[in-house]
Amino acid sequence: LSRGLGDVYKRQVSISGTGDGSNLILKTFNAADDTQKWKKSSAGSNLYYIRPKAASTMTMDIEGPSTGSGAPIQIWTHNTSAAQFKWYVL
Repeated sequence: LSRGLGDVYKRQVSISGTGDGSNLILKTFNAADDTQKWKKSSAGSNLYYIRPKAASTMTMDIEGPSTGSGAPIQIWTHNTSAAQFKWYVL
């Protein structure tokens, strides 16, 4: 969940807050910032929930849930319902 080009340009996907609907944002990489740390938990069938370390009861989610291009990515309370977005991780 990071993008870098040597030491010149390093950005990390981070959460903007810890409550339902908090958006994902890009921030300058900071190894000590827990809002930039993520863990995956199995959702079965090679799918995963992506969960922020700074908000352990939340899961990375698509707003809506939408299937359209450009849909906002946010965090939402982890609930394992059919609407909770699951990610395929390579």
